[in-house]
Amino acid sequence: MPYNFQAGGANDAIVQVLAQRKAEEQRLMLQAMAQQQQAVQNTRADAQLKLQQDQETRQAAAQKLAAEDLALNRRGVRAANVHENALPGMISPEAAAEAEEFGFGGDISKAPVRQGAPTGEMAEGMEDVPLYATAGGETTHKGGSKFQTAKQLATDKAEAAVFAAKNASSLASQNAAAAKERNDTDNARAREIAQAIQSGQGNTADLKRQLMQLDIDKKTDEAKQTKVERAAKLESVRAPAQEALDVLDTILSKEGALGADMMPVIGWGAGIPGHTMIPSHASAISRIDRLKSLLVVDLLGQMKKQSRTGATGFGALSGPELKILEDSAARLARTQSEKSFAEELVRLREKLELILTDAPEAGAPSAAAAPGDIVYDMNGNVVK
Repeated sequence: MPYNFQAGGANDAIVQVLAQRKAEEQRLMLQAMAQQQQAVQNTRADAQLKLQQDQETRQAAAQKLAAEDLALNRRGVRAANVHENALPGMISPEAAAEAEEFGFGGDISKAPVRQGAPTGEMAEGMEDVPLYATAGGETTHKGGSKFQTAKQLATDKAEAAVFAAKNASSLASQNAAAAKERNDTDNARAREIAQAIQSGQGNTADLKRQLMQLDIDKKTDEAKQTKVERAAKLESVRAPAQEALDVLDTILSKEGALGADMMPVIGWGAGIPGHTMIPSHASAISRIDRLKSLLVVDLLGQMKKQSRTGATGFGALSGPELKILEDSAARLARTQSEKSFAEELVRLREKLELILTDAPEAGAPSAAAAPGDIVYDMNGNVVK
């Protein structure tokens, strides 16, 4: 008997099957959506994790770079301090390596390794071959820039003292020779006058003339001696003035421009830490310090010393110009602007050149007398 699909039980079965199928389809769809959403969340989590890992990697790299920079800076500070403040002598291999790293290798020297004394032992397996210790190989520092500057100053002062001693000795010899010559001349003239009086051959006019000539010769000799002494005093000032001018010429061109190596250490550059400076900067500062020392200690010190002994002029430099020189030397500082620093150097150069220039003679010399001689007439009056 055929199945009656119209019957109520059959219809319910079909509806139930269709409902179950639809429910299954919805479940599968929801499951797929959940899986897709989970996949998206997993992808986002993976991306977030990778981003975090990348950030941590960059932070670690930045920290490592900062640590390396800090270590580099510390090595630079140590190398700069050693270059500036070290005393001559042994230096550790680590300090020597840092000096080489930062461009201060010229401060370091290493002795060659050589064979030393025998150790008293024999080479293994070779009883007739003695072993020797090694010697040498020491790493030494020549001394920092401060020590080198002080050493140069001491050398210059010693040379100046030797020069002054030679000048003093030469002046003393000249004075002694001149005094002997004057005494011999005076004695000879006095004997002539005495002989003339004794022989009755000299009249009053002749005696007066000879006595007057004797006095003229004495005054002329004294004037010559004064000029020699004045020249010796001037020479003791001109030596440091010339040295100061030579150093100044390495800082400032003839046209009044600062050297290229001076620009980084003048004005704003005066505050740059020492460990960041390259050797040319240190050399520039050393020359500036050397110039100031020559001006203040050597030149002005010698000029004040000569002034206390009666000297009133130094070459073509007048008293007021000496004050300008002293003020410019006192103002000279690396903290000045480049323009002000160069202007002070120009003023200093002008005054130094005046010291090295001969002062003009007061009046033209006559043809019968040497320049600078004092000449008297027969009545004892100065005519030149």
